Amino acid sequence: MLSAIDDALSDLTAIKPWRDAVLGGIVSASRSNASAFPAAFWRWAHARPTLLSKLAERLPQDKSLESRLINALPAEVSDRAGLAVMAISKLKNWLRLFGAAAGSSLEPRDAVREQLAIDQVPANLDGLRAALRRAAPEQVVAIALDNADARVLTIAAEEVARQPKLLNGTDVTSPPGQEIWALAIGLNADAWRGPSDPHGALIATLQSMLDGKPVSMKLITALSTAPIADLSDYPRRSEVWQHLVAASRDNLLTATATGWIERACSGEIPYTPDPVLEAAIVSGDRLDRALRTIVTTGARTVFSIVAALPLFDEHRFLRWLQEPTVSRHQWTPADAESLGRLVLNRRWRHVLDRLLDFARAGRTDIKPALRICHEMIGIFTRWSLNLSAVTSDEKWTVFEELAVDLYPTGPDDNELWDRAGGKKWDLQTFGNGRSRWHDAIAQIRRGKGPRPSRLLGEMRRDFPLNDQVRYLASDSDLSSYR
Repeated sequence: MLSAIDDALSDLTAIKPWRDAVLGGIVSASRSNASAFPAAFWRWAHARPTLLSKLAERLPQDKSLESRLINALPAEVSDRAGLAVMAISKLKNWLRLFGAAAGSSLEPRDAVREQLAIDQVPANLDGLRAALRRAAPEQVVAIALDNADARVLTIAAEEVARQPKLLNGTDVTSPPGQEIWALAIGLNADAWRGPSDPHGALIATLQSMLDGKPVSMKLITALSTAPIADLSDYPRRSEVWQHLVAASRDNLLTATATGWIERACSGEIPYTPDPVLEAAIVSGDRLDRALRTIVTTGARTVFSIVAALPLFDEHRFLRWLQEPTVSRHQWTPADAESLGRLVLNRRWRHVLDRLLDFARAGRTDIKPALRICHEMIGIFTRWSLNLSAVTSDEKWTVFEELAVDLYPTGPDDNELWDRAGGKKWDLQTFGNGRSRWHDAIAQIRRGKGPRPSRLLGEMRRDFPLNDQVRYLASDSDLSSYR
């Protein structure tokens, strides 16, 4: 057959009608899906590559023919046959066949180089896949790292998606390494596990970003959803946020905030969060849920966490304090003192009022917290709740303040002084109600004027429901004075 083809291609050895008939038959066979032409094509490529090259000029530039020739590709292709078919493919613009011939006759790296020399359509991957047909997955990754062509990187990423551990030992911080890893994660979310130290690789990538080196934001975004996204152990984390795109920034902040909460709930504040991270920590309800969970076993941890977060405001703490599991919790003295220090340092008046309500309802476990906050609590409240010792002078001060509050114009308001047995002419006639009461109390303490017990008795008749009046009237120091 090869002799007939040789004669048909020669103007000197046969008459034209015969030559046309032979060549026409071959062309017809090449167009038939049922013919054995593809297998013959490869036999001729090995036996007479030069002759096949001449014959190829007569073959149709048909994509279906290209596909049939690829399907008939033998297991082994010699260098000479491969070069001949590559030349034919270049002539016909058969890029897939070119890659198949190159991949079957050359080393994978050389095959890719030859393919890229003629195949420059960004969307065309088939030719390069064919060129890499004999390459092991490890070779594909290595070639991609050296070559950095976007299509080769894509093919390598497909291999990594199937076998993430192909990245073990690979420099995934290089630009092509980052691209392969990012593309692989897009195909298989578990591909983040590929490198031997995925978290270290993420940190190295962020370090490069901060140092002004080229990095793949696509990779950072892909890794921001992986379990390695907690940046708690990265000292420069506060510098990272401003350099990220919105998606990766939110994901990394969420992961780092969650990590901070988990570590803090274990009993030790890991570090002081920067303002951006702190805002992420206190956003949503995950922190509140965590604090509710640990209150029964780690109340002091709760207070340490809140103390470390200035954005955790009084309203939020008060809401937490009123949760059923929290409000019913019995505090140990040490826990209560820790709570008191938090309230005192933050000057949380509304929280203090709630704690005072607990104490008035009989909650003695709250008192250590209130004693820590004694400077925020009035004398009468400290006295009535037995939070601290009250001196005689302080009792008189309470008495005076109560009198000013109930009889604002002075001791003769509603004829109180007269009714208690006092003499009007003993009273100061100038000044406001406060100054007049101050002078009157001073007289009583010097033994002049009505006895405190009689004055308090009249006050009780005027204000029978007033707890302070009742309490002062029952105090032995005041009621028995003089």
